[in-house]
Amino acid sequence: MSRKALTVNVTIPIPEPRDVGGAIKRIPVAVWHVVLTWQQRAAERAHLAAMDERMRRDMGLSWEDVRREADKPFWRA
Repeated sequence: MSRKALTVNVTIPIPEPRDVGGAIKRIPVAVWHVVLTWQQRAAERAHLAAMDERMRRDMGLSWEDVRREADKPFWRA
């Protein structure tokens, strides 16, 4: 049995020094968007858990569906 070698070349782009400053400036904005998304999820799940049976039926959701969604941590989609 013959053996063959597999060679893989990987190129990782390195940003120009002038581009790095812009990327660093965008980090706080990206973090803020993540925090807002987490806050919105937590609020929506709390609202969903507070719905009465009639509202859940109107939406076509069972109590188990609501409980499963409401029990998720805010960071999980």
